[in-house]
Amino acid sequence: MSVADIKKQVEYYMGDANLEKDEFFRDLISEDKTGFITIATILKCNKIKKLGVNQAKQVVDACVDSKEVETSKDGLRIRRIGGKALPEKTGTLKKRDAKVEEKKVQASETAEAKTTEVAEVVRDEKGRIVFCQNDFENTLIVHFKTEDVDEKADEDYKVSWKELEAVINSKFDHIKVVYSRGDKYEGDIAVSRHKLDKEQFEGLCALKDQEVGNKKFTFHELAGEELKEFWQKHGGHFQYCIAPKLRLARKNQRVVQQEKREEKAKRQKQSFTIAGVYYMDINKVKSKSRAILNLKKDGETLEEADADFMKELLKFHEKCDAKMKDFDHFEVGVHPEYVKTRCFFVVKTNGDKEDFSVSKCITVLEAKSFE
Repeated sequence: MSVADIKKQVEYYMGDANLEKDEFFRDLISEDKTGFITIATILKCNKIKKLGVNQAKQVVDACVDSKEVETSKDGLRIRRIGGKALPEKTGTLKKRDAKVEEKKVQASETAEAKTTEVAEVVRDEKGRIVFCQNDFENTLIVHFKTEDVDEKADEDYKVSWKELEAVINSKFDHIKVVYSRGDKYEGDIAVSRHKLDKEQFEGLCALKDQEVGNKKFTFHELAGEELKEFWQKHGGHFQYCIAPKLRLARKNQRVVQQEKREEKAKRQKQSFTIAGVYYMDINKVKSKSRAILNLKKDGETLEEADADFMKELLKFHEKCDAKMKDFDHFEVGVHPEYVKTRCFFVVKTNGDKEDFSVSKCITVLEAKSFE
């Protein structure tokens, strides 16, 4: 590794030839009005790693006399000399950028999977489904019918929707039936779409010759004109039947919300003593950490009282021992990955800096206070 090699590689990343087609660095530079990106980002690049570079100071020292790039006074950021504007975009995505796009897609798919996550059906002490308000919105309608008819023997027959619901509840434990109706040999059920188990719903709609009582029924989902006809004929009955269930769901929701508010109020009343100072609730602890962050300049060392406060909070970090190894002092500065965010750093005796989330520490502190 040589200083010249480091300088050459950094200048390439920030140079016109690369930035004409490298959307990864273009986006990072565009995010900051002054054109700075964090040196921590540069350190993550494979070619920089191969040069054995693992400290921001190595990049700063290598680029001290560069005519292409310049570093910030705190030694944590770097930009094109004088904040030079980006070149016109040409070419196609690089492999690195393709990976970034792939990660975005994966993140989107993960988020979608979470939003469509199957809900565990909650039941009360009598085994009845506990509904939420969302269960009654935009429901799916399934029609059931039997061809197993004997006009003379079945003169007084009428399908039992209660028996039908019992069969569905036992066979499809993640399906929430919010409404049922029956005529002589057929009827309809409304199924909650909220966090629907699609596999079970498809199984329900594919049922043929399902025995209910003493007859066999088939099922299918209504759509198009059939669905329109259902709402025209039975929409009023649907609203009438779900009204008490919907009122109960709203009542239960209000109870849950009230419990959450009470729990929040209870937590806020909890007092704390940190580094010999009394804080009347968790919000005061949060305010203290924000005050330190806002009042200190980038690279400024925390004074004894503030440092003691941070040491107490850092004890609640899952990697406290590793963070505090070879500890020298605390500093405030720009986050190594998010240039618009400031955070706290543990500074080691060798000059290395390691960021940590004080918010996570406070969250654990609060949680442990209720154990």
